[in-house]
Amino acid sequence: MSANSSRRDLRVNTFVSGRQQNPDIAVGSLDSFVITWQSERQDGDGFGIFGRTYSLSGAPVASEFQVNSTTQGDQTAAAVAADGNGNFVVTWASDQANGRGLYAQLFQSDGQRIGSEFRVNSSSSNSFQQQSNPDVARDALGNFVVVYESRGINNDSFGQDTSGTGIFGRRFNSTGASIGSEFRVNTITDRNQTEPAIAMNGLGEFVVTWVGPSLGGNSIFGQRYSNTGQPIGIEFQANSQTGGSQTSPAVAIADSGEFVVVWQGTDGDDDDGSGIYAQRYDANGNPRGGEILVNDTTRGDQVTPSVAIDSGGDFTVVWSGEQNNRDTVIYGQRFFANGNRDGSEFEVNDSGSDDQINPAVVLSPTSDFVVAWENQDGSNSDILARTNVFKRRIRGTNGDDNLTGGDQGDQILGRGGMDRLQGLGGNDVLNGGNGADRLEGGDGNDVLQGGNNADTLEGGDGNDTLTGGGGADTFVLKSKQGSTLINDFEVGVDLLGLSSGIKRKDIRIEQQGENTIISAKGRRLATLLGVQAADISVDSDFTNASSTGRPIRGTNKADELTGGGGGDEILGLGGRDTLSGRGGDDLIEGGAGGDEIFGEDGNDELIGGNGKDTLVGGKGDDFLQAGDGNDSLTGGAGSDTFFLQRKTGRTTIQDFQDGVDSFSLDTDIRSSSLVFQAQGSDTLISSAGDILALVKNTRPSQFSTSASDFV
Repeated sequence: MSANSSRRDLRVNTFVSGRQQNPDIAVGSLDSFVITWQSERQDGDGFGIFGRTYSLSGAPVASEFQVNSTTQGDQTAAAVAADGNGNFVVTWASDQANGRGLYAQLFQSDGQRIGSEFRVNSSSSNSFQQQSNPDVARDALGNFVVVYESRGINNDSFGQDTSGTGIFGRRFNSTGASIGSEFRVNTITDRNQTEPAIAMNGLGEFVVTWVGPSLGGNSIFGQRYSNTGQPIGIEFQANSQTGGSQTSPAVAIADSGEFVVVWQGTDGDDDDGSGIYAQRYDANGNPRGGEILVNDTTRGDQVTPSVAIDSGGDFTVVWSGEQNNRDTVIYGQRFFANGNRDGSEFEVNDSGSDDQINPAVVLSPTSDFVVAWENQDGSNSDILARTNVFKRRIRGTNGDDNLTGGDQGDQILGRGGMDRLQGLGGNDVLNGGNGADRLEGGDGNDVLQGGNNADTLEGGDGNDTLTGGGGADTFVLKSKQGSTLINDFEVGVDLLGLSSGIKRKDIRIEQQGENTIISAKGRRLATLLGVQAADISVDSDFTNASSTGRPIRGTNKADELTGGGGGDEILGLGGRDTLSGRGGDDLIEGGAGGDEIFGEDGNDELIGGNGKDTLVGGKGDDFLQAGDGNDSLTGGAGSDTFFLQRKTGRTTIQDFQDGVDSFSLDTDIRSSSLVFQAQGSDTLISSAGDILALVKNTRPSQFSTSASDFV
């Protein structure tokens, strides 16, 4: 997948004097993210920690804010993590009289402080120890873990792990209260363990990685933990190449427990300087395949990687690398969960000739990625960011899914089952996968790929390309802005579906070179590539699009199901459902449970089920049929038809219009058997003693058994 060039780099900091360095980024809520960094001289004394919140579109939510309250000396090495509601925690290293310590501050999603800053590391009885280089991760409920280096001042041998520098951590709940005391992460304490990194999934399971000594140089080590803070297994070595130096680890973990470790290393498959490497692991901590060389470009050094992973195990790596022996840029590479590349590496930044370094990448709740990095400009530097770097990838399951994109370009994969994929705005790529699927592109220039079964494909405004794939597919034709190209229409197998308002008598079929043009009333509907016009028949190759939509199925729970612009079949099944057809001629059936059914636009067929149902036709000429239970039927605008039948429970018709609406009788009811009786201001209709319906605000004299009231 390529980078999305529709967005430009954002400059995050507004204070531009001096150096702005070491950005970190976190996304927690559905609509915002936060970036933190260290800023020189902005807090009045040395470096301070600052942050800024943004919407996912890249618009600032508020001005940048100062994180640290204590400003004496330097506050550096900020790290940030957010919970499922967007509340976030920032941690950093701060100068102290007897060394450096670690502090943290909680914030609401809008950047408002929660309480005061607090110390992370325990006050040590050994005044010759100091803590630095923190990283932090947070679960969906707000619990968080901070990991850091602890060493003796002047690098003496009296570190907290008794031998140089060690990796330690501390757990906190959502209010910032400590859960237990500090714990040592590294088991091997020989020499120095440095550069800790941590990743935590929404369930609270976490992985810590770090750099430690090994034969021939340094290696990347890791340790898994449960959500109670208990180690899982023993520490492991991520890199298989043991020569040279492996540094700058980063880690990302999915809710499934799968995780990826990345690092920069020398003496590997990158033959020029350092390269970026990755190792995948399953949920049990077992390696999946061998280590991967991430970068395609091997000229010069590739350094400081960052990684993010989605719920399906697909992951993205970003790093800083040389470009044509000139300045460094931010590169990115996407991978599928199986370790295969998703396209080639690409440049993330749009910025010009300055060095771009120290990137950080996160995954948003909408499956997009956001990247922040440092832009060096001589003696000064800024913090830049990029949103919507990639098309969103939305993946279904092997069951029946309803998958909907947004206003930006999306990539939606249905996988198995009978799926409905809706791109909405942006330039989308929709792939149904296995199963009989319905694909609706919406606005934008979309690519629709049906898959292996009988699929229904419908573009929208914009220039769309439709490929049915295997199976008997239906391509929906509609009057729209833009063009529709159909790649693989197979005469005698596939069908062309006519959307509402297009009549067969208006269809024109013309040959244009090797292709066939389908039009109606002077407007081109589609181009069929490689198809002869003489082979196309209006009678046999066209159908009504309202009957081609795959069913949108609910569950036995309370569902909210909504159709699209074409004709849909919506089945509520069990539970108290809310079912809406929207545009097109829809068939909507409530099933069991008390349901609310709305046809909205189009000539719709609404059928109740067991339970107390409410049926509302809306615009158009609708057909309404109650089910067992006390049901309410409202036709709305248009000439509506109400079905009368013997049933359990009462049917109440709310808005019958004499001379406009009509009744349809079940096969065992004759019109001559009908009895019309006044009941207050309403009319009760019965047959052979069975009550069929109560018609509100009518008189018996309004009704007759003539053709004007019955069809």
